[in-house]
Amino acid sequence: MISARFGFMGAAPFSPKSVSGLAGWWDFDDATTVTNSSGVSAITDKSGNGRTLTQTNINNRPAWTANSVNGRYAAVFDGANDSLTASFTVAQPVTVFLVSKYTSADPGPGK
Repeated sequence: MISARFGFMGAAPFSPKSVSGLAGWWDFDDATTVTNSSGVSAITDKSGNGRTLTQTNINNRPAWTANSVNGRYAAVFDGANDSLTASFTVAQPVTVFLVSKYTSADPGPGK
């Protein structure tokens, strides 16, 4: 019998910590990892590496919005000054996987 969630029945649930070499995993749909204080002030890294992304400037925090991408929570960046930062080094080369929703026909130069 096939499970509707993660493959075959009895299979262990997926954990980001099971991905070898993973540098960071930030999941805006997981309310236990998001600190929402007048926007996203922090999101905890689910990879187990402790690489929390933060924003101390309240004016530069992305909004945390329900039903943003396929009915899930997401961070919404304003395209002007919103950002989340962390300081860490990763080995090269790097592969980035990002899920996003395109919302503008003309995002402007360099965006």
